[in-house]
Amino acid sequence: MNQALTIQFSVISDITTSAVSWQETHIVTTNDYGLFTAIIGDTINGTSTSGGSSATFDVIDWGASNHLLKVEVDYGNGYLDMGTTAFMSVPYSLNALNSTPQSLTISGDTLFISSGNYIILPSSAPTLLGCTDSTANNYNPLANTDDGSCVAVVNGCTDSTASNYDPLANTDDGSCIINGCTDATATNYDPLANTDDGSCLVIGSTYQGGIIFYILQPADIGYVSGQVHGLIAAPTNQSNLAEWGCYGTSISGADGMAIGTGNQNTIDIEVGCTTSGTAADICANYTDGTYSDWFLPSKDELHQMRLNIGQGNALGLGNIGGFANNYYWSSTENDINNAWSQGFLNGGQSNYYKNANFNVRAVRAF
Repeated sequence: MNQALTIQFSVISDITTSAVSWQETHIVTTNDYGLFTAIIGDTINGTSTSGGSSATFDVIDWGASNHLLKVEVDYGNGYLDMGTTAFMSVPYSLNALNSTPQSLTISGDTLFISSGNYIILPSSAPTLLGCTDSTANNYNPLANTDDGSCVAVVNGCTDSTASNYDPLANTDDGSCIINGCTDATATNYDPLANTDDGSCLVIGSTYQGGIIFYILQPADIGYVSGQVHGLIAAPTNQSNLAEWGCYGTSISGADGMAIGTGNQNTIDIEVGCTTSGTAADICANYTDGTYSDWFLPSKDELHQMRLNIGQGNALGLGNIGGFANNYYWSSTENDINNAWSQGFLNGGQSNYYKNANFNVRAVRAF
């Protein structure tokens, strides 16, 4: 351990004569385990001796014969022979750069090189287990031995939410049917649906006791995402000759004009005007047998009713609400004597005396 040694390497080209093609010496120091490392042909750390017949290491004729390496160690009392070993691949790989390509012949498991050398090949390739059926769902192209794990391809719908879900399918074939509303303008639009089931709620749809005439927008008063979607008009008039009521009386709070204010207007009118049979009172007490939350529409709500499902025909639906060519009361008060009304024939909105008789159409939110 930790000793300085002199190492002599001799490259022998003829085992019968021990002819030396190259010889060099290295002065090394062993480590704590008595080991050292030296690189043959290293002209910087090694020293060529006069015993070599080649001028430099790289001109040794490696292709002339099978070379051997003799190692001798000088511990201080002359060189001791540590043995002679045949060279393996490295110098012959270097020689291949300068040699003429050799012809190869394979016989059984043996590869013969024209110079007489040979390599014994493995008698069989390593076993790689897996599914070797290329038509299987879990085919393994690297496997060379089938392990019985092949899973046959079963095409079908693999989406469990689809109406035609196939629990036996392991490969989706794109046939899944997901029913729902595919109209992006509808209040119940389903972005996952690929087959429309006719359930879309759009303006003009018959729904919850009437006809949808407006879809609320986030800016509308009363809009609550996921709760309030729009407004529905009763399918027929609730009255053709009704007063707004309480002429000469100011109704506190019944002045909302915007969409989403009609319900509160109706509540305020019922509180501030106790006369029965008024337009707001008729709507507040209307029921279609299922729903009883109806109210008299505000000025702007009444305008949208005419525009979308009445004579306004803004959406090309026509007068599907069956409105008369006359005036309808809104729930929006103007002053103590007047309230707003909507002309369904000409589209104009006007202030009329509260004791005038006009048509009434109730609405509700959904």
